[in-house]
Amino acid sequence: MLADVIGGILAEIFQSRNERVVDFNYVTAPAANTGDGPPKIRINSGPVGNLLYNRGLMDRPWGNAKTEMGFDRSAAADLWRHTLSQIPTTFGRLVFLASLRDPNTGIYEHYGFAQRVGETVAEEALNSSHRQCFSEWLDFTLEQQSADLDLYLSSIQADKKTILETWVRTKPYRNLIPARALEVERELYNSDLEKLIENLRTVHGVAFPDPDA
Repeated sequence: MLADVIGGILAEIFQSRNERVVDFNYVTAPAANTGDGPPKIRINSGPVGNLLYNRGLMDRPWGNAKTEMGFDRSAAADLWRHTLSQIPTTFGRLVFLASLRDPNTGIYEHYGFAQRVGETVAEEALNSSHRQCFSEWLDFTLEQQSADLDLYLSSIQADKKTILETWVRTKPYRNLIPARALEVERELYNSDLEKLIENLRTVHGVAFPDPDA
């Protein structure tokens, strides 16, 4: 029942994004860092939005409480405090968390984190944090996603054009989806990324691949 409700909501978002024509050709720039969490991003077409820091989720006192998903909240807070908060974009955190998942077993592994909280608790917290980060990305508007993705690409020590050319060929972003994501979530995520990449290809002069090649 809950999955049906969530699926219906995401389907409406998916439809509204497909029907909307968005101009992403605006300049994004970091706003002044006030010291209250990571730097914020200023989107020129709208108000300042803190895309990088979820205070409501991460700053509450965790104690030893358990979430309804069954993992120790103090482990999630530890993961955020020591690792995730150091990654300045939501997309970057999504890349990082997905990289900790074994492609054959689906098990998440982080040696340092596991040493602090135990292997089982660490795996559960990494798994849940991956799903949370994925949901956070889907909650963004396309403008917010564009700003976050552009900031992520700027942090990579490689030319954006080269990165985009590789992404067009290999579509590595599809490997970032949590295993338990609903089909409608997968469709929305892939659709959003394809729109964002198409826009960035135009901005950075990346040629469209030859279908006969």
